[in-house]
Amino acid sequence: MKIYFIEDRVQDALDSGNYEPNSLYFSKITKDAIICPINQSVPEKKFKSINCDVATSKRKAFTIGVTEGDYCFTYNGTQAKEVFQDVLDYCIEQNPELKSKRRGLIYEDGGIAVVYAPIRDGVEFCFYGGKKFNCNYEEFNESLNTNRANCNIKLEDLITHLAKTFDSNILTELPDHKTEIKNNRGIIKSCSSGKDIFGVKKKIKNVVVPAVKDDDGTIKPQTSVMGFGSMNNCRLINNDTEYSGELHYFVQDNEDEETEEFLKQRGNAKWQTGIH
Repeated sequence: MKIYFIEDRVQDALDSGNYEPNSLYFSKITKDAIICPINQSVPEKKFKSINCDVATSKRKAFTIGVTEGDYCFTYNGTQAKEVFQDVLDYCIEQNPELKSKRRGLIYEDGGIAVVYAPIRDGVEFCFYGGKKFNCNYEEFNESLNTNRANCNIKLEDLITHLAKTFDSNILTELPDHKTEIKNNRGIIKSCSSGKDIFGVKKKIKNVVVPAVKDDDGTIKPQTSVMGFGSMNNCRLINNDTEYSGELHYFVQDNEDEETEEFLKQRGNAKWQTGIH
């Protein structure tokens, strides 16, 4: 196993981990960034004007904000269970005040010091330092800083421990090849609270969308694979190449037009009569 250690470049590290398995990718954070799971997205208007980096992860969890003093890592490979358990054990040994619960290492008073989430054949961790995430939108600052606490675990010591445990070399240059992680259109929720960061409303439209294979090989409506939720009263049509039915989806931050355009452009959705 290889261990890569870089500053920032969270998206590059995540994309490299998606391409080259059985390696650990550490990002030492020196500037503010938002890390979204594949099934959530920053509202389009905010994305264009937000003054921090935005990265997309393969995990299906909630969104986090990271800042100077934090660090993250992703691992995708055959030793996921071993890496996960070893990191948990090490952290609790170094800081016995931490308890593992709800996909995080948390203090007795509810302070969240470390968050972790499974990914396909792997795991991702984020370790909080003592500073707060900050960007030019208070909705993010308030939601993503809730219950943040200092993990008091030294990054360099953890990397040294993992290198020794898994007999690994530590590299400071990422591989040349990457496989991009593409963000789906979904409602953004805070990892600290599990709550929606922006106002959300439900909409229903009668649509026809392509029938595509999900990662597990199941045939589904393309909009469902992209994170837009369920289709009701749907059926396969046109030699099983398309689904017709009611699409139930959510709009956040009053982005009705942006969401509909995204459905048409990326989801190949065609509106039908009987729009709700």
